[in-house]
Amino acid sequence: MCSFASQAQETSKFTVQEVPVLMSGEVYSPTFKDSLLVVCGTRKDRIAYTHLDKNGKEPIDLYVLNPDNAYTYERFDKKFRSDFHDGPISFNEAGDQCIVSRNLRLDQRFKALQEDENQLGLFHSQFENNEWTSPEPLLVNNVAYNCTHPALSANGKTLIFSSNMPEGIGGYDLWKIEKSNGTWGEPENLGSSVNTSSNEFFPTWIGNTLYFSANRNVFGGLDIYEVKGNGETASTKILEQPLNSEKDDFGMISNSQGKAGYFSSNRNGSDQLWSYDMLFPEFENCDSLVNDDFCYTLLEETAYELGGIESLIYEWDINGVKKYGYEIDYCFPGAGEYVISVDIIDTVVKKTYANQASYTLVLNNEEQPYITSLDSIQIGQELTLDPSRTHLPGVQIDSYYWMISDGTLFTTKTPTHTFNKTGLYKVKLGVLGVKNGEPFKDCSYKYIVATNDPVESVSISPVKPMGVFEQEGRITESILPMTSSDSATVVHSIEIASSLTELTDSNGILAPAIENYIVNTSYDPTDSIYRYSIGKWLSIADAHETWMDIMKMGYEDASILSQETNSLKDLPLNESFSLENVQFDNNKWEVREEAKETLEILVLLLKEYKDVRLLISAHTDNVGRFEDNLILSEKRANAILDYLTNSGLDKGRLEGMGVGEAEPKDTNDTPEGRSKNRRVEFKLITTQEVEILMNE
Repeated sequence: MCSFASQAQETSKFTVQEVPVLMSGEVYSPTFKDSLLVVCGTRKDRIAYTHLDKNGKEPIDLYVLNPDNAYTYERFDKKFRSDFHDGPISFNEAGDQCIVSRNLRLDQRFKALQEDENQLGLFHSQFENNEWTSPEPLLVNNVAYNCTHPALSANGKTLIFSSNMPEGIGGYDLWKIEKSNGTWGEPENLGSSVNTSSNEFFPTWIGNTLYFSANRNVFGGLDIYEVKGNGETASTKILEQPLNSEKDDFGMISNSQGKAGYFSSNRNGSDQLWSYDMLFPEFENCDSLVNDDFCYTLLEETAYELGGIESLIYEWDINGVKKYGYEIDYCFPGAGEYVISVDIIDTVVKKTYANQASYTLVLNNEEQPYITSLDSIQIGQELTLDPSRTHLPGVQIDSYYWMISDGTLFTTKTPTHTFNKTGLYKVKLGVLGVKNGEPFKDCSYKYIVATNDPVESVSISPVKPMGVFEQEGRITESILPMTSSDSATVVHSIEIASSLTELTDSNGILAPAIENYIVNTSYDPTDSIYRYSIGKWLSIADAHETWMDIMKMGYEDASILSQETNSLKDLPLNESFSLENVQFDNNKWEVREEAKETLEILVLLLKEYKDVRLLISAHTDNVGRFEDNLILSEKRANAILDYLTNSGLDKGRLEGMGVGEAEPKDTNDTPEGRSKNRRVEFKLITTQEVEILMNE
């Protein structure tokens, strides 16, 4: 045992050591059968006769080793023991099928093998009724060439083997045959991505990854290679030392996805069984993966209701890519800067009705090892793990380490894996490398759901309102949409023109509109321009009919202008209230300009809720005669009533009265008190049903 320990070798990834098998002769080319190992051996245990091959070696026989009992051995099933070579052998995952390599002629008990060629072939056997059937030859066998070294896939439907059959690339190549409806198909060469002018031998499967050995004079003798990918995109990678040495190394197997296993090597003088263990680094600090898929359901949460007008639709423009709808599914192609505009489009006249918002959105990759994979996978379905989107600036990555919570470990860059049980699995990706000349280590993790149910191959991230991007600091520039709040509401009008200098009513630009509508002029100090607009609506959809009419007049660039103003939506119902800007000059009853803006919003509110009535009561202080104050208050109440009527409200919904000085709100002994008493009070008179509607 001291000798056993002293032969251990180490690198940054693996330790290897010779297995202390007590069986004499050579022991090599292992394969798993349940918890046991089935190996090829040349132990001299034939009593009556021995047939040496042309190299003077004992025939190969199959033996079973028990790793849990000091690698004790016994012969494999007697049906696989002939006078000549029997082995290597390969089993499917269930252990009820096998393919074995043996000589084609098995009935020459007293004839030595060296007298003529006795080619090797492949034979199939099945475990039925608690015993193995007699091995039957495959149709690929031929007395003109060898077919040997079988590697049966886990499902038993693919067989990789080594052969020197004609039309190969080198001496011995790796070939493949597939089983369909119980019948093996024609052999197919694995091609130049795997085979070379050298010899390729001893293929094995570890999970879904193929390994083999070849004498390409890299380390020396036979070296072990890993096949990455398949078909025309496949490539081979030689394994590092100490898995390979200056001697022959071949027949690598593992039942822990490469974490530990066995291989064959003659590095100590003869073919013997060796074990290997992965030196897997610890990743103490592992952060949850930040999703850099950049796939979102984008939602403009402040979008306006379109009132059921079929021709109006929201259009998103993302760097020239058009998407339609109040919310959209969109996958940004990667990190970068994106200019996004959200417009309301009229699909009949094919014009922009209103601009909802504009954004400049910046998306950056998170600095992290990145795991690209499905978020959920069906039991038995192959899952591919890909780190190629890892973003670690300045880091030279040397190694990738995958850790799955079912105990599976990988050191290949893009491994594949299948789950056998449903559940939530944690997948970790650790990387080792160098940054600025110093060792570097980082780790990320994500969760994958394994389920019995079919799953979608593409998923969209949860809804991302554009306001969330603003909170995350990803929007660097923006023209944000108008938003209603407790202190402000949005009023929509139709902008027909704008200019740097103020236009007169006789200007030809405004003339067509002035003939049919009242054109409002406003100055925008932000852009230093005059804006000319028509109408005011609380609902953007209510402006559509007028907008269509304006379009017919030739204002093809007309669009909705949305502006914030003081909100009246939260006014009390059936209770008296005052409006701050609705006041009158001393002893006057004309409606002041600053009061008109507030009264216009009151008009819009009453137009929206048509069952609401309005009571207007005007009050004065006690300065002057009582009769004069009463008359003045009546004139003020009627002035407001007339203004509201002229703005389009039904006079039957309005009631105005002058109260004079009869109902003071404060003392008349101070200027401040008298100011409070000179007021106009309003009262929205409504039914319970309308109250519910207005409070929604």
